[in-house]
Amino acid sequence: MMITHKQIIRAFIIAWCCAINIPLFGLSSLAKNDPYPVYNTLDPHTFLYTYEKLKVTDPKSAERKHDNVGLSIAPFGQNADRGRNLNGVKVPLGDLTGRWSMLALMFGPTPTGKTMAPTLQTALTNLFPGVAPGDLNDGSKIDPAQNFGFFSVPLKYRKRGIRFELAADIYAGFGLSVQTGIVSMTQTSTGFLDQTGCDDFSCPFDPVTPTRDDVRTYLMHEWKTIAKEIQLDIGSFCETSVEEVRINLFWRRGFELNRDEEDESCHPHFLLIPFFMVSGGASPGDEDRIVGGFNKAFFTPFGNNDHNTIGFTAGLNFDFVDTVEIGGEVGVTHFFSKNFEKFRLPTSEWQSGVYPFFTDVRVSPGFNWHFGAKISSYHFLECLSGYFEYIQVRHSQDKIELRKCEDQGIFFPNQLEVLTGFEVKLVNAALNYDISPNINLGIMGQIPLSQKNAYRSSTILFSFAATF
Repeated sequence: MMITHKQIIRAFIIAWCCAINIPLFGLSSLAKNDPYPVYNTLDPHTFLYTYEKLKVTDPKSAERKHDNVGLSIAPFGQNADRGRNLNGVKVPLGDLTGRWSMLALMFGPTPTGKTMAPTLQTALTNLFPGVAPGDLNDGSKIDPAQNFGFFSVPLKYRKRGIRFELAADIYAGFGLSVQTGIVSMTQTSTGFLDQTGCDDFSCPFDPVTPTRDDVRTYLMHEWKTIAKEIQLDIGSFCETSVEEVRINLFWRRGFELNRDEEDESCHPHFLLIPFFMVSGGASPGDEDRIVGGFNKAFFTPFGNNDHNTIGFTAGLNFDFVDTVEIGGEVGVTHFFSKNFEKFRLPTSEWQSGVYPFFTDVRVSPGFNWHFGAKISSYHFLECLSGYFEYIQVRHSQDKIELRKCEDQGIFFPNQLEVLTGFEVKLVNAALNYDISPNINLGIMGQIPLSQKNAYRSSTILFSFAATF
């Protein structure tokens, strides 16, 4: 359709306002291991709109193209062995929020109705004679470099599964899509590495009491027994589940510019395509698995760990006829609050990595915002298309509230809250080959660039997509 320049300017202003000036709710993820899941290899801004674009750029091909309903099936694999902590330092996955302090397991008050684990009581008696359980909280005994009395815990994370997307064009530029997946996840420790070390007396942190040998004897060598007594499962995590279910209502419309311009070198023929998407998501709600997961040291949540979500994304594309399409999007995700039981929290500001006690809490996750910039080309080589996309996702800190009055002053949720925010930057790159006008096969890689408090996950995804 042909429109005036005033209409184009007005459409641009509206799209820009949607992208910048109003609260936005894009649907990224709460998971540090997979913060921006993809469901197929297609250009993320396709939105069943190829037919409409071909009517302008290639009317003959448009006659054979169908865009009423789309279906994609995408098997994928995702791996990570390391991540980066809040300071951006590369660390083993088990050390993401700090190495595991064994000394600090004896620190802080004892919650009402609970007792210190027997092996920890034995360690307390021998390492700090005369100190009663619940009375120890001496920060001078904790190594600031997290070596003396600390474990480093390298992990291997693997995720394998298949994702599905079903989309339909509804009316007047609006469409609806449903996305979900079934995945199997494993996370396995490759060892608990005692960092106490320094038998040559060269350690910068070497207290007179407790001694290195005593710490090793009563804590480091007894780790498996201590874990059992505090009800912490340190075995490998391996489970299969539905990942998440998302429903997206989207709108997009193309505005044609410069079809009849005489000086095409200065005024290229292109389509201006604003779009927005309203999304909602539900994670699998297996309460037994989630509650049990808090007592599994290497538990990795499916989807958004049972937090339902709502989001809004808005963006703008410039599709230059016969060359490339460039565009971008911004969005924000809101995660609804949820109550949890048996949630592990620190009882001392000196505890790190592992906590001896748990209680009931209400978790209100912080919001996500994401930004994306994309360049793509349709049939740049025979039937081959591709795109390259830069994505940045940032998650703000969660709010964790105690649900029992008697827990006030015993647990320190604020200490855990500061460890919940994260940020990732990544690249999605994909190639798609059309084996018919309405069927294509594709391959995509999601490549990590940088992280803060997140996994350095790499993803490879294959896709079969068809439109009807």
